[in-house]
Amino acid sequence: MTGPRIADGRTALYRYYDEADSLLYIGISDDPDRRRDEHAVTAADTWYPLAASRRVGWFDSRAEAEDAEKLAIKQEKPRFNSRFNQRRDPVLQATQKALDNLRHARGITRRTFG
Repeated sequence: MTGPRIADGRTALYRYYDEADSLLYIGISDDPDRRRDEHAVTAADTWYPLAASRRVGWFDSRAEAEDAEKLAIKQEKPRFNSRFNQRRDPVLQATQKALDNLRHARGITRRTFG
């Protein structure tokens, strides 16, 4: 997932895999460790608990990383990416929609751990 637009600079393209080395998620960030910590919260109910490994590659600019991310998602079809991924699991889509509806009904905007 690409977050808010930040200054163009060295940017990582990262991939998360499960224990069977199946691709779960592809993303970009100027700070992949910070982004990992964010995913631990925002994806705690979906793919993050399944993640067993992460692979990171670097690009000289955010624009290059964005192009590579889009191409990688289209070609590799990670299970939990929604942007650029036309072959998304319909059960996953329905589950995520139900979770979003439940969060909205309960006024939950972000999962927090205390």
